[in-house]
Order: sequence, then C-alpha cells, then structure tokens
Amino acid sequence: MIDVFWKLAEEKGLDKVTASALAKEAGINRATFYAYFTDMDDLIFQAEEQILLDMRTKMADALLQQGLSADLSDAATKVVETLAQYDEKLFLLLGENGDSHFVSMFRQEASKLFSMVFSDKGIEMYKDYIVAYVTSAFLGVLNFWHESGRKISINEMASICRKITVGGMKLLCD
Repeated sequence: MIDVFWKLAEEKGLDKVTASALAKEAGINRATFYAYFTDMDDLIFQAEEQILLDMRTKMADALLQQGLSADLSDAATKVVETLAQYDEKLFLLLGENGDSHFVSMFRQEASKLFSMVFSDKGIEMYKDYIVAYVTSAFLGVLNFWHESGRKISINEMASICRKITVGGMKLLCD
C-alpha cells in the first residue's frame, strides 16, 4: 500500500491521495486499508518513518564507519548519493508542497549526522550554528537541483556542497 501511495502522490501530489483512491489503485477494499492504517496521516507517517530509518542507517554507515577525509569530500559525496536514492519521494516530502512534519524530522536527523561529522573538527563553540547552516544549505541546494531539472550530475552536486561547506568552515576557523 505504501508503494501505491508513492505512485499516486507522484501523480497527484501528497495532499491529494485519499484512502479510497489508494484502495482502488491497490486492488483492495477500504477495510483492508484501515486494518493497517488509522487514516492517510498514519500511512504518510509510516512511509516517512520508513524513509528516515533507511536514510539514518545508510548515512551513518557511510559517514561514520568508512571514515572521512580531511576535506569532507567523502562525506559530501555519500550524503548526496544517499539522498538521491530516494528520488521523487524525498522531493515530494521536502519540496514546496511537501510535508512540514517530515522537513522538521529530516532536519533533526541531518543535524545529528552533521554533528557527528563535525564533532572532531575543532569548532565545538560554533558547532550548532554550523550544523544548522549546513543542514539548511543542503536542503536548499538539493531542492533547487531537483526543481531546476537536475542539470548537473550527482557527483557535481556533491562537489558543490563540499566546496561550499568546507570553504565556509575554513573561513570560520581562520
């Protein structure tokens, strides 16, 4: 049912998918839908939690277990590649007509990961500000990239994000 939800959300928009439309598209009756979900908000919440859990696991593995280079190039590439795996789902949730609850949850998750990445960079006094900036910047740049038709590759996106982040940190630490 969640897969059918994503299909309908891509076609109609997040707020336009109904339990009736989902049940019809999935070939089930509405009672089956309500056996698994209390309502559409519950389905959306579960779909979002599924994405956040998967992203949390993949990004933590990529960022923390493989180690980071001094210029954060590995981190930027891994983050952008991980986010790109969610393609339309992520941009439906984070975009202009997305879900503000998911945006907030995504920021919290991203902030935790960025905090871990920056924990040993000698910038403890400014860490919370840097994490807030980097998280917002990544979201903004990724949304712009998606909305403008993805005119550059994932690797180019990672390079831009890394250069902006590292350049800003260097200015702060000087």
